[in-house]
Amino acid sequence: MRKAFLLLLFIGFYSSIYAQVNVKGKVIDKISKESLPGATIQVDGTSRGVVTNEKGEFEIVAPKGSQSLAISFMGYKSQKVSVKPNLTIELESTNTSLNEVVVVGYGTMRKSDVTGSVGKVNVSDIQKVTSIDAARALQGRVAGVNVISNSGSPGAGVRIRIRGIGTINNSDPLYVVDGFPMGDISHIAPTDIESMEVLKDASATAIYGSRGANGVILVKTRTGSKSSKFEVSGTVLTGVSVANKKLDLADATEFANARKSIGMTDDIINYVLDQQAAGNYLKGTDWQKEIYRQAFNTRYNVAISGNTEKYTYDHGITASTEEGVVKGTKLDKFMFHSNNNLKLTDKIKFGMIYNYIHYERPSERNDFYSGTIPGALRSDPISVPFDNYTNFFGEIYYSQAATNPALSIYLAEKQKSIGNRFMGNFYLQFDDLWTEGLSFRSQFGTIMDFNEYKAYSPEYFITPTQKNDISSLNQSRGQGWNWVFTNYFSYNKKFDKLNINATLGTEMQANEYSDIWATGYDVPESASLQYLGAHKDAVLFGLGGGKSENRLQSAFFRGNFSWENKYVLTATVRLDGSSKFLPEQRWGTFPSFAGSWNVNKESFMSGIDKTLSTLKLRAGWGLVGNQGSAGNFDYVSSVNGGYVYSLNGVPTEGAVQLQLANTELTWENSEQFNVGVDFGLFDNSLTGTVDYFIRNTNDMILSKPIPTYAGMKKPAVNAGTMQNKGWEFTLNYANNKNAFKYDLGLNFALIKNEITSLAGGDPIRSGGAGRLGNTTKTEIGREISYFYGYQTDGLFKTQEQLDAYSLNNTPIQPNAGLGDVKFVDRNGDGKITELDMTYLGSASPDITGGFNVNLSYKGFDMVMFFVGSYGNEIVNSMRQTLYNSKMFETNISRDMAINSWTPSNPNSNIPRLNAADLNKNTENFSDLYVEDGSYIRLKNIQLGYTIPSAQSKKFGVNNFRVYTTIDNLLTFTKYTGLDPELFGLYGNPFYYGVDMVNYPQPTTYSVGININF
Repeated sequence: MRKAFLLLLFIGFYSSIYAQVNVKGKVIDKISKESLPGATIQVDGTSRGVVTNEKGEFEIVAPKGSQSLAISFMGYKSQKVSVKPNLTIELESTNTSLNEVVVVGYGTMRKSDVTGSVGKVNVSDIQKVTSIDAARALQGRVAGVNVISNSGSPGAGVRIRIRGIGTINNSDPLYVVDGFPMGDISHIAPTDIESMEVLKDASATAIYGSRGANGVILVKTRTGSKSSKFEVSGTVLTGVSVANKKLDLADATEFANARKSIGMTDDIINYVLDQQAAGNYLKGTDWQKEIYRQAFNTRYNVAISGNTEKYTYDHGITASTEEGVVKGTKLDKFMFHSNNNLKLTDKIKFGMIYNYIHYERPSERNDFYSGTIPGALRSDPISVPFDNYTNFFGEIYYSQAATNPALSIYLAEKQKSIGNRFMGNFYLQFDDLWTEGLSFRSQFGTIMDFNEYKAYSPEYFITPTQKNDISSLNQSRGQGWNWVFTNYFSYNKKFDKLNINATLGTEMQANEYSDIWATGYDVPESASLQYLGAHKDAVLFGLGGGKSENRLQSAFFRGNFSWENKYVLTATVRLDGSSKFLPEQRWGTFPSFAGSWNVNKESFMSGIDKTLSTLKLRAGWGLVGNQGSAGNFDYVSSVNGGYVYSLNGVPTEGAVQLQLANTELTWENSEQFNVGVDFGLFDNSLTGTVDYFIRNTNDMILSKPIPTYAGMKKPAVNAGTMQNKGWEFTLNYANNKNAFKYDLGLNFALIKNEITSLAGGDPIRSGGAGRLGNTTKTEIGREISYFYGYQTDGLFKTQEQLDAYSLNNTPIQPNAGLGDVKFVDRNGDGKITELDMTYLGSASPDITGGFNVNLSYKGFDMVMFFVGSYGNEIVNSMRQTLYNSKMFETNISRDMAINSWTPSNPNSNIPRLNAADLNKNTENFSDLYVEDGSYIRLKNIQLGYTIPSAQSKKFGVNNFRVYTTIDNLLTFTKYTGLDPELFGLYGNPFYYGVDMVNYPQPTTYSVGININF
């Protein structure tokens, strides 16, 4: 009996084995025949599935009765094939972005279901840039997103403006990294990014409520290898940077002759002139050569990643050293990330993300008045960097820049900033909770920042006006703590023809920052003794500090409803309560509505689906806020203590009110309307997007003018409105069907900005630039911060012209002489006053955009990337020095020195040199300072070669690529300053387009290696 039972069991076991089918195969691209690693193969009707390996190969056991396998892969049409022992499966590329899954606020969505304006960034493009700054890599990638470098200095960062400047306050977008909202992404390397989306209109950003007015940038970091259980990748990049432009300045002999022409000579000037007469032409010091250098840069990145059935991970480190082209500027940066995702059960997931960043950089003197670069442009060429007699830095003889530029570099190197950031992000997610399609996610994230600054100023003496009488040491330490706690339900379910994607949740967020600083005097110069405790002057010792904090509590809902994948409706609402306002004004409600129609899904489109493959119409409206425009305590009166007053002869301590309160201060908000169309032609080889938007900023927070005798700071009030409107265009053409593949991408935006109300307040004058005074004006009916000054009409070149410029026989410019500037008397009152000032242009461009070219042939690849701006102007503030008629103790340009107007050069258009300059050729801000700021820049060009995998795998390497790249190789512009790519002083919108001598973008030549094991 026992033997019979074993025999039956044996037969049954082998019968089940032979009833199954062991399927082996490979998945490849239908056109290129290249393997597709990471494709999903699933036995149809079951949960059994596998993923193809790095060679595109798979092996799966199909149970008895299985008829077909379902194959799917991102960017390709899903396919079903009959079960056979050996298969070669060819997938057809959809080549359409509408089938992509995009990250949206608190979830993901098929792009075909997205109703708002969302720009998806091609991550492979930004990973090819040499910058360590992920935000900088976004430049020119998305229509309507203007990324402007603050400076070419290492670690300087960028200013991002989505659909223009939306407020006179903070226009920075919100960044959301792996679900964590934050103010910047400096802790993320471009190579660590898996996906990046830009939410541009209110229907897309309303889910973020009070922080969505300026747009939202969503970043998802790498979560693990998609094609193998274990993978190691590395990148090595090294290069050299050089200054790509220097200004043509007068040399020592030209400088001496110019000063002689206006009667400003002395023994030194006469010595230079005597040398010239003797045939010894003295060039003197080239200060630009003294401050610039060839700067070397290196970057290393190593990452390990993998996935198993229960665990996916990605860990990596990035280390970089980036020297600036100005001596003494440098950035050392170290970054670590660890992304861990665990599948605890079939329905429970847990994730942990850790980031750490450490950086060190010496201070950069970039001030217009005492900065290194402005100082080098001002300093006279007769002075020397170093005095061998005193064994110290040389005296600056004639320039108002009292600090020798070489000394400025030396002093900057004694100042250092050190920063450390720790970030942790944890989530727990339950899928199919209670019912299929319902999930719950709880996420907590925190950021801790620890910053330190140390600046030592040594005692030195060069001349009675160029000295530092007592040494000092300033040290400060600050720490910040931000945390976000988010809980939300998601429901994604299809009911016949209806698909529902809904989100409901709450969020709490807190931000705290505190700092302490101290300054000690008469501190020893020895590095080992540079401590505050070593100071010798207790009377001058200074100490201070402060703390700030704010809180935000929110609830949000979004519902996305799709009918037959044709008609889509999205509704969103968010409630935010902020500690920045009193309880009566604390809560804001931010709703949005949007809809779309996938026209290509209609039956009447079936006949032209090859020509017009995709057509989607979108429209949306929403209201979002900008709590970043309000200070933490603008609604209260600020008071400063520590004052002592004698009352009846008794010293009494008291306090002074510094700012008036405004208990009615409330949310600044932005109402936005958007319509758009997404299309694809010729089997989606050509795809594009067109958007039109109107964005009205209401209740803009301004500082309200009060009488001077009030003796207090201006209170913050809701008093202004602004409008941005415009068009955005994106076009992409791809041809990947042959060995020679190419992909062309073009995006551009036309945006108009207008101030629509200042609530009856006076126009705002700002943009002060040295002796020029204010250069910008903000008023109703014009764009923000337009340039406002005098209009000119050439020079007075003949006595007849000078005599003719009069009214009722009275000269309009009585102090003018031949070679002076003719200012236009616009109001016709016979004199030149501020009433004659007028609109001179603005920094708001007519068009901004980018153009991307990707070419590949077999193992070779080439990338070219252009960015540009058209129709904007720039105020060249340095002209007041380089074209100064009085040579106001400064050097001048070679053009001014040798080509300015003289009786023997009467046709010149450059004003004369004149020690008095009673006509104020230099001091009057006029259109002579306003230049065309349009430019096109070849931002990056890269050539690479990937060794065939058949060869590299002989050495255990899956992928090996070597490449060379050049950043900022060519710039086409009429702007005569150092760099047309700028925003303005410290990102201040009232200085928009005012060039206070920005640190220019260098040209960088690099070579690199990418390797995967």
